[in-house]
Amino acid sequence: MNHPPRDPHPDQGAPEPELFEEVVSGAFDAEQEATEPAAGKRVLQPQVDTPKLHKVLAQAGLGSRLEMEQMILEGRISVNGEPAHIGQRIQYGDSVKINGKPIRVRIAPPPPRVLAYHKPAGEVVTHDDPQNRPTVFRRLPKLHTGKWQSVGRLDLNTEGLLLFTNSGELANKL
Repeated sequence: MNHPPRDPHPDQGAPEPELFEEVVSGAFDAEQEATEPAAGKRVLQPQVDTPKLHKVLAQAGLGSRLEMEQMILEGRISVNGEPAHIGQRIQYGDSVKINGKPIRVRIAPPPPRVLAYHKPAGEVVTHDDPQNRPTVFRRLPKLHTGKWQSVGRLDLNTEGLLLFTNSGELANKL
């Protein structure tokens, strides 16, 4: 069987966002709506795993949602050193303060993502290559939080399937 020769240096430009968008956005975990949005209207979808600040504070027992919204309006709540605003979403790692006092809020880390990638020959499985060779990580989609970790690796001139995850715990188990 004759195959055309492969380019040893595939496109090293920006990753193809539409190729991996469903994986990175978490859309494959969310239930699909049965109806399509009306043409011409822009529908904004919230991040799947970023809860609203007032809801997290209410669940922590600091008051009702309405009371938390009132405190936000009064400027008594800040997130990462900036005054909070109504409807603000927070994520794992954000610093929340009420009246200048740090508050511990429980937000689960983002759910583990797994990505299967066919590594072509000529790419290195490393984040930073001192020889500036193409790396598999340059072709992977960007994550909103965290970073991709490879589950194993392949040699420079080897091609094959690699798994990537944003969970160190999952990477170690695999």
